[in-house]
Amino acid sequence: MDIHSAAQYLKVGYRIRRTAWAVGPYDYIDLSANAHLKPESLWANDWEVVTEGVVSYFPITYKDELE
Repeated sequence: MDIHSAAQYLKVGYRIRRTAWAVGPYDYIDLSANAHLKPESLWANDWEVVTEGVVSYFPITYKDELE
């Protein structure tokens, strides 16, 4: 998915990441940490929604947010 679609998921509370980050230092975009994306990430089309750990969808809540 492209960054525009991914941003819509991010707005409603999902975590998003690039597939390329699966082996990198980032798990997902953390807006609270003032994430800075490299320009090539903005043009990438390998964005994905992180659904592992979701315990509630309305509102979206991840397991580690409850701890």
